[in-house]
Amino acid sequence: MFPLIFPLIPLPRREATTRSVISPLSTFQFPLIPLPRREATDSLIVSITTDCGNTWIRLASYGNNTGPSPLATAPDMTTAFVPTPSQWATKTIDLSPYASQTAAGIRFQLRSGWGNVTYLDDINISAATNTPPSASFNVSSTNICAGQSITFTNTSTNATSYSWSFPGGTPSTSTAASPTVTFNSAGTYTVTLTASNLNGTNTATASIVVNPLPTPTISGGGTICQGSSVNLTASGGNSFTWNTGANTASINVSPASTTTYTVTATATNGCTATATASVTVLNCSSLDEVMNTSNFLVYPNPATDMITIALQLASAEPLKGELMTTLGQVLQQFTIAPSQQQITLITDGLSSGIYLLRISDGKQAITQRIMVVK
Repeated sequence: MFPLIFPLIPLPRREATTRSVISPLSTFQFPLIPLPRREATDSLIVSITTDCGNTWIRLASYGNNTGPSPLATAPDMTTAFVPTPSQWATKTIDLSPYASQTAAGIRFQLRSGWGNVTYLDDINISAATNTPPSASFNVSSTNICAGQSITFTNTSTNATSYSWSFPGGTPSTSTAASPTVTFNSAGTYTVTLTASNLNGTNTATASIVVNPLPTPTISGGGTICQGSSVNLTASGGNSFTWNTGANTASINVSPASTTTYTVTATATNGCTATATASVTVLNCSSLDEVMNTSNFLVYPNPATDMITIALQLASAEPLKGELMTTLGQVLQQFTIAPSQQQITLITDGLSSGIYLLRISDGKQAITQRIMVVK
């Protein structure tokens, strides 16, 4: 057995204050040509020591020209052997179990069965680079409307874990590689990604602008008689689109039955919101049906500060009303509009006593007595 080389080789490693992720490898090259018709075999044994040669641990062995780890690199020959470039064999040995050692010795031994000349060259110890992470990410949008979501696509390198911070977002934190987050409140927020591995951390940030939504409202609507129309007017936006297809702020509608109308308002920042209004359609009665004492309900009676007149059947025509003294002096005049079913009169300025309430359609009239008590 011939020791070919016994170098003391410092293994690449990191500082003792941090954990090592190095996986060192040993590579070397050799050619061997066996002599023909010999009874013995040749083998190359590679060993390692971490205690200055007191003990040796076998790393690998390569035997002659048979089996899974052959040694011979060319056919048998009897002449002097000088290898050609194609007759060199390259072997690699994993030294990661010894990465924590300060230094180690590598020994190459040729166990000869009278083989030809063996050469050994290009012995290298290499290790993985201790690379810290580099944090980076892409966003599906940096300018959104309140209530919308953003997908954050992680493009970090050399990272083994991730930590996200999303102020104003739901969720507000995440450890997923590429999360999707919803922002419900307007504002400008800074999103932070921290990428980590055993060699350290690195951060990347992005600014997200969340625009406020418009706050549309609809005026008009209410109750109408069948065959009548009503105006609906939207506000609280820069432009409007109705579910009728109209693109104006105001529309006039005449539904045949009770209908809900929706308007979509668009703000100058491009964000949208909706509002709804219902129009109730009554099958209003004829004047003969309306002008009936049982159709009118006046309360409270006696009254103190106000009285309410309620119609069980709405009128398709306007009705005129008067509040008078018992001597016929008119104190208040009012109009009950078509489809209107309720009106309130203020009586806090009246003295205690009996008063007359008269409602007329221009052809006939109904008069009721009311009492005011102070």
